[in-house]
Amino acid sequence: MATARDVISGALKRLQVLAAGETAASEDASDALWVFNRMLSGLKHEGVDLNITADLALNDTVPVNLEDLEAVEAILTAKLADSYEKSLSPVQALLADDGVKVLQAAYGSLPVLSVDPALIRI
Repeated sequence: MATARDVISGALKRLQVLAAGETAASEDASDALWVFNRMLSGLKHEGVDLNITADLALNDTVPVNLEDLEAVEAILTAKLADSYEKSLSPVQALLADDGVKVLQAAYGSLPVLSVDPALIRI
């Protein structure tokens, strides 16, 4: 499983903020972690429930299946682009949009529908 630091490093490399083999400076990692935690919390508004009850630390494991990590990283890349004054390529933007859909399919939660008993006829 990947840690928050791994996902952040991957996103920063996609934005070409970090080169291969580089690690984020402490301040960059901290700032990106704040954005990452806000992103994870905000996914609930997209219908994605990752069952996270507290902010992640840099070395915490990201609670998604291995096959979904790329989607998480793509979404984070889009979220971090403005902070680093980077423009997303059309492919990066598409991957971020698709990433939300992938997570919705894997971790989506549907609201419980309740029907007024007066509307039910037996």
